[in-house]
Amino acid sequence: VPQSVEILSVQIDDEPGKIRIYYYPYRTIGKWNWKMGAPETLEVQAGGERVAISGTGLRRLAEALGLGQLRLIHLNASSDPTGDIQVNAIEMEDLK
Repeated sequence: VPQSVEILSVQIDDEPGKIRIYYYPYRTIGKWNWKMGAPETLEVQAGGERVAISGTGLRRLAEALGLGQLRLIHLNASSDPTGDIQVNAIEMEDLK
């Protein structure tokens, strides 16, 4: 039986040597939505913020989120576009 994780981390390496990591306890996730299209988007509202992820293969992220097993969403400006999941952009908006 898979165990649920307690914290979702969003890591952004948009500049060499500058890493930003945001942590959201699962209990603060109010809602989330996966949208097919080009590009796909996964929107998560957590801790008073809206995190919008765009890319391809995001269905796997949405499924893991639904099971409480998504630990990390990672944006790296130099990531390899040949993988199953490609995160092209992460936008964050304060909803407060």
